[in-house]
Amino acid sequence: MARANENKRHSKYVIRIVCEGDKTEPLFFTDLCDQYYGDSKDFDVRTIPQPNIPVEDAEADSSRGSYKGKKRKVKSGGQKDVVEDEVITGVPPLKWVLYARKIMSEGVDESWAVYDKDEHPKHEEAMAEANKIIDGKKVNIAFSSRCFEYYLLLHFEYLYYSFEATECGERIKGKKQIYECGTGNNPDKDCDGKKCINGYARKHGYWLESKTSVSTFPLVKDKLLKGMIMHAD
Repeated sequence: MARANENKRHSKYVIRIVCEGDKTEPLFFTDLCDQYYGDSKDFDVRTIPQPNIPVEDAEADSSRGSYKGKKRKVKSGGQKDVVEDEVITGVPPLKWVLYARKIMSEGVDESWAVYDKDEHPKHEEAMAEANKIIDGKKVNIAFSSRCFEYYLLLHFEYLYYSFEATECGERIKGKKQIYECGTGNNPDKDCDGKKCINGYARKHGYWLESKTSVSTFPLVKDKLLKGMIMHAD
């Protein structure tokens, strides 16, 4: 009995963050978790999906919010491991909430569903499902409106403004052509940061790109407290 209690006392508290995207959000939250819980003996905190992230000694490129250097795949592990590369199917955002619910039944202590509010058809159902308490647990939701980039922006300044898009552009032959607002590369179509978040960020020198295969966490690493205050307001 004493040995069983000892094992229970030393088991980690497992938290999983289920992300809508497969790059921007997972990369950001993986770096955030590594920053604060990477060497923790009490917490096992990871994102789903697990992205490729930089090695610790990689050189940072703060102009893009990215890193240069080799990349490594974060390995899953721990006493309460779950399959973290499984394809999550269904209608968004309900599918992420349902998956977060599923993994809690498989041993995860706390789960979060992170997504952009946008115009998802199942937003109300997702909120209702997340609020259900099953076996003493409920799914936590963190959504940004309009998008994750707005969350990043609030680390730089308090801004209460409704943007029309993350990035201005148009579809040509089925593919979206980005105007790169804020750079002056497309002067006839550049919104100068009035319509899109990335255009506003470029104009003010906050970042150049956000939708890349590298983490944006370095952009706000030293501004996290400021960001928390802005979001609380």
